[in-house]
Amino acid sequence: MSITTKTGDKGKTTCNYQIVTKDHVLVETVGTIDELQAVLGIVKIKFQIPEFKIQIEEIQKDLMRINGELACGKKFEEINKRVDFFEAEIMRMEKELPELKEFVVPGKNEIEAFLHLGRTIARRTERRVVSLNNSKKIDEDVLKYFNRLSDYLFIISRTI
Repeated sequence: MSITTKTGDKGKTTCNYQIVTKDHVLVETVGTIDELQAVLGIVKIKFQIPEFKIQIEEIQKDLMRINGELACGKKFEEINKRVDFFEAEIMRMEKELPELKEFVVPGKNEIEAFLHLGRTIARRTERRVVSLNNSKKIDEDVLKYFNRLSDYLFIISRTI
C-alpha cells in the first residue's frame, strides 16, 4: 500500500474513520502532535544524558499513542500514569534547582533551545486539544498530559 492516496490533493484526508478537510481541528491537533514528536527527535539526538534521552523517546511513544487515540479511537490506557510520572519528576527536579526569580530566555545552548521549542509546541498542542474538545469530547487526561509535558520540558531545560 502506498502512502500516496491522492485524497489530499483536494484538501481532504481521513482521520478517525471520517473524511475531513485538512484544516479540520482534529487534523490540526494530530499534525501539531506530529510536529512536537519531530522536534523531540532532534532533542533525543542532541542529548548526552542517557536518562533524559530515554525519557524523550518514551514521550515520543506517548505522542504516537495519543495520536492513535485522537485519530483512530484507540484508547491510550496508561496516560494517567504518564501524567503522574511527569508530576513526580517535576517535583523531584524542582527541589534541586534554585528558585526561579525571572523569566528564562532560551538559547544558553543548542539542546536547551530545542527543549524550549518543544515546550512551546507542547503548549500549542494543548491549545489545539482544547479546541478539539470543544467540538468532540476527548479524554481529559490528554489535556493534562500536554500541560504537564510542557512543564516537564521546561524543568529539564533548567536542569541541563
